[in-house]
Amino acid sequence: MPASPTAQVATRPTPAGSASLERGDPARFVYRWPSFLPEGMRSSIGETRIAREDEVGDGDIGFYLVTFNGDAGKIVIGGGAVEPFSLSGPIERVNLGSYTARVVTQGDQTLIVIDDGAPGALFVFGIGIARDDLVRVAASLEPIDPREMRRRAGVE
Repeated sequence: MPASPTAQVATRPTPAGSASLERGDPARFVYRWPSFLPEGMRSSIGETRIAREDEVGDGDIGFYLVTFNGDAGKIVIGGGAVEPFSLSGPIERVNLGSYTARVVTQGDQTLIVIDDGAPGALFVFGIGIARDDLVRVAASLEPIDPREMRRRAGVE
């Protein structure tokens, strides 16, 4: 059985600030799900966190971190009140349909931070995933209802 990726990243992103069920509007930003994933990638329930109904983070917006694992690598998609992974390396600017994004590569790790104009962050991070495949994942992100997102991720 192939070993799972063991590369270490500087910091695992977490929801920014403490989440609250009592304030804010979790619908102020758009939850996004990929319509493309490289073959063999599966949702990792233990590494996925999607805001519950009416749960928000800093800025009174929702949040999610969805992790997919495969034999060769890992993909994390994060949005809303989360901080992206921190990588240092050359920065490349790319167009993803109507959005622009920054791509940072450090060894076998790649971070794509997407400027979709919504509050909070939107990023795609990969370890051991080909840069072109990760860009394709980022370009395939489509709006999804948070309940459906939790169902697809297996965390409902």
